[in-house]
Amino acid sequence: MSNIYSFLPFVAFLSNAVLLGVGLHRGMSKRVHRDYVYFMACVTAWTFGDFLNWNWSQMPHEFTMTIYRLQVPAYTFLAYFFMRFIYSMVGKEEDWFYKNFYVIPLTVSLVGVFTPYMVYSYTPVWW
Repeated sequence: MSNIYSFLPFVAFLSNAVLLGVGLHRGMSKRVHRDYVYFMACVTAWTFGDFLNWNWSQMPHEFTMTIYRLQVPAYTFLAYFFMRFIYSMVGKEEDWFYKNFYVIPLTVSLVGVFTPYMVYSYTPVWW
């Protein structure tokens, strides 16, 4: 790590990984626990990608672009899994919106991963 700011994504990843571990330790038997684990898995995957990109900026262009593209599902499904977690927290029944909202992040993820329309370039920085 070339400077202290490169350490920030690692701290974020580590914090989220610990929270994900706590969720997994609680078990997956209840709906609220499952939805929390799914949500934290997205956050953890997103911060792990940031950690890789911030600390290995000298990697080949294609490697960096692959990491950026693989992050797209993590941050697009974040809202979906957060909604599921909130629904289960407040005890709201599954409605049409709950059952069909996944189509939006799925479509955006497919576009982001397999086309250059969302992630097409990046600007290398000194750290």
